[in-house]
Amino acid sequence: MQYSEIKTTFTGILNRRDITPTQINTFLNLGLQYVQRKLRVPPMEKTMAFTCDGNRLIPIPGDFLEAIALFTDDTVSVNKLEKRDLQTVLRASHNPGSATMYHRYGSNFMVAPVPAAGIVLYVNYYADATALSADTDHNWITDAMPSVLVYAALMYAADFFLDDRKTAFSQTLIEDMSDVQEMANRDELTNGTMSPVLNMDGYAQ
Repeated sequence: MQYSEIKTTFTGILNRRDITPTQINTFLNLGLQYVQRKLRVPPMEKTMAFTCDGNRLIPIPGDFLEAIALFTDDTVSVNKLEKRDLQTVLRASHNPGSATMYHRYGSNFMVAPVPAAGIVLYVNYYADATALSADTDHNWITDAMPSVLVYAALMYAADFFLDDRKTAFSQTLIEDMSDVQEMANRDELTNGTMSPVLNMDGYAQ
């Protein structure tokens, strides 16, 4: 669904004449952030490819929410990296070799041992949804689960307007999110093909 359709559905259910366009956008954006905090489903997944340059720091993608896995294409030892404490990674990062561990370090991942230049490291992660602004905008939430976004926004609107329907809105939201998460956990959530592997410039490989 496009953003205009989401707004129409939201305002139709809320049914208030005193709500402003700014408030509608605010409640929907709050709802979007709520959904992203709670759900971990396949449409949120992306994989970014980074070609190592001999440095121990790997830039974190700008739309990063949470790591799923880091792994390399090292032909000597193809590894899924293990998340370790900073001190352990710092000690190991003084040595070159096949990367086996990582730790988040500010806006980067620190990996260790340090992979050779040319090794490709993949960051598989849950991504932040594209922001909604123009009426024609849409993202994975509006495409895959529009009712979840609508009822998350209704929950915030009901709280603001002291609407007695807040409990009902919240219950519908909880049920919808539970259904979606359960489907995802069973690998039954279908929303088209997964996002392609991207390089650090944002282009598909």
